[in-house]
Amino acid sequence: LKNRPAEKELPLIASSTELVSRVCDTSDSRLTILAQKFWPGPLTIVLPAKDHSTSYAIRVSSNVSARLISEILGDPVISTSANITGAEPVRKPDDLSEELSAGIDVVLNAGICPGGLPSTIISLMNSEPRILREGAIPSKELLSML
Repeated sequence: LKNRPAEKELPLIASSTELVSRVCDTSDSRLTILAQKFWPGPLTIVLPAKDHSTSYAIRVSSNVSARLISEILGDPVISTSANITGAEPVRKPDDLSEELSAGIDVVLNAGICPGGLPSTIISLMNSEPRILREGAIPSKELLSML
């Protein structure tokens, strides 16, 4: 629907750090430092899957509705902005483009999204942390903590 490049994987939202630990290897002490300070919040962390077969970009969102959906389902949920790739993200359901809304089965109207900068994405897949996207949390702040 978004016309997103296939090689660009979709990030996940989990209801809690406990749920993150059910799908990801959370043994990295850097995760503990970052999660305690920035979760729930706009920090996406790339972690190895529990079995190390793949990796996940995952966060515990500050959005209560997103966390509740994950909690009810008992699994992380895919999280992406509601827009065609390259267009401005939509903040309320009435602003969805016809092209996008034609392919959506269900819309949860949880009010107007606050908007703002996207989450910062940091990878903890190697010994050196790597910022993949600058966002709401400055990379200097993250890297200074590690």
